[in-house]
Amino acid sequence: MAGIVSITVSIVYDNFHTQFIKPFFHLFLYLYFVSSSKKWNITVLLFLIAAMIGEFLTARNFVANYVYIVLLFATYFLIGLFLMKSAIKDSKFRIQLTDIYVGLIILIAFTYVVGSIFFITAEELGDFLFLLVATAAFSGFVGGCFYIAAYHSNPNKIL
Repeated sequence: MAGIVSITVSIVYDNFHTQFIKPFFHLFLYLYFVSSSKKWNITVLLFLIAAMIGEFLTARNFVANYVYIVLLFATYFLIGLFLMKSAIKDSKFRIQLTDIYVGLIILIAFTYVVGSIFFITAEELGDFLFLLVATAAFSGFVGGCFYIAAYHSNPNKIL
């Protein structure tokens, strides 16, 4: 519900107003995690806090907070990879011929989109190495999500 409110606010008003809604979204997301898993997890909390602060700073002033935003989202993606570690280990890699074609198409499309954004942004900002680390963290996180969705026996119950 909080996610729908956040999206609605950003559509009806502008990105500036979402800074007041986003913290509630992350709070409700963590409370949902606690109520469904029946446990408190500091790593999940840090994961959501990194995203919450990153989104808040993005809505506040992206250009002025660029370095902090990139660091926070790189941290967010790396913590997300850490949280997925056990699910990735539990996933059974099995390959079929159709998986190869679909996987290659997805990989090529993803590489093209992320690579294009990376090179345009790196050229504009001039900070190649910093952006490379953030892009690698993002790509690893997205890759982990796809891997779990494709090969985990029950991808809905990974935490």
